[in-house]
Amino acid sequence: MSDQEYILPSSLVMRKVSASNCSAYDCEYVALADDLGVKLVTSDKQILEEFQKTAISLKMFARGVQP
Repeated sequence: MSDQEYILPSSLVMRKVSASNCSAYDCEYVALADDLGVKLVTSDKQILEEFQKTAISLKMFARGVQP
């Protein structure tokens, strides 16, 4: 596998889907960020609202704010 590819167990993604109103597509990014131990930088308001521990807005990231 390439250094730029990641495999996530579908159960991790589906837990995020079940716990939110976000799409499975969006939850894949949230689950990946959690798995890698990094913040998800996004401008998606729904992700920012539902995954406050994982997601940070682009604006806050640009300002250097780390929640």
